[in-house]
Amino acid sequence: MSNINAQFITPPSEEEVVYPYRRVWISLIIEAGLLFVICFAFLFSSAFVTIPETLWLPVGVLLSLMPLGLWVVFSWGRERLAIEPRKRLFPVVVLSALAANAVGYPLVFVWLDVDSWVTGRDLIDLLVVYTLAMGVIPETLKYVVVRYVAWTGNFRNRYDAIAYGAASAIGYAVVLNLWYVFDATPSPDIAAVRVAGLTLSGLFNSTIIAYGLGAIRLEKPSPLLVPGLVSLASLVTGLLYTLRINLANTRLTLSVSFPRLLISFALVILLTGAIFSAMIFLFNTVERETLTAEEDIL
Repeated sequence: MSNINAQFITPPSEEEVVYPYRRVWISLIIEAGLLFVICFAFLFSSAFVTIPETLWLPVGVLLSLMPLGLWVVFSWGRERLAIEPRKRLFPVVVLSALAANAVGYPLVFVWLDVDSWVTGRDLIDLLVVYTLAMGVIPETLKYVVVRYVAWTGNFRNRYDAIAYGAASAIGYAVVLNLWYVFDATPSPDIAAVRVAGLTLSGLFNSTIIAYGLGAIRLEKPSPLLVPGLVSLASLVTGLLYTLRINLANTRLTLSVSFPRLLISFALVILLTGAIFSAMIFLFNTVERETLTAEEDIL
């Protein structure tokens, strides 16, 4: 009886305060890490095990859907367990997928036919083409979806922007991955590298743009901040694809050797880790400064 009374009399310590939201960085790192492990397993095993061509398409489809499955388990599933869950995450995924299917993929790979542009081009031409086609167009579409679906009532803190940006990136990447698999029917190792590259580049770009979304929701930044961050994310994508094109061909066709695939895969992982680390540091630093300023006011 005394223990029960003590619980009511003694106020909870600061350490016992429950954080009401899902911690998005943990979910994002788990998803990216598992995606890396699974895709690397397919890439590494290809050097020792030959998968029959009849299984290439179903394996490729499973790999393409894997990022969505990981997001459902570690982001959407954990979100439903939070005290104050974020709303409209799944609509962001769906509308981003529809935008990719109706506008993004046809515009980049059919109307502009990016793959036909890169043959015989120098590095500057490749950088410009990939920055515009694989960077500006997808990132602009995803930004519009997040602003339309989640803005403004669902943005309560800076980390909400990461959650919605990652959801948009997953929906968009799944469609591009499926289109590639059905169009090219690549071997599982090549499909794994492609899925990892498209998905992870979309995720780390979403964290860059999320910083701008959080800033314009909670502060009064320069009107050039978001366009500048979209441009930065697009340039990073352009650099990634330009470097990869010198390690393997544009569409990662069946002639790509294992060492080249491994180097291309490692490049994506290193860039993802570097950007995630930088954005975690930036978000945490700004959040601490905001809390300090609020305490000074009080």
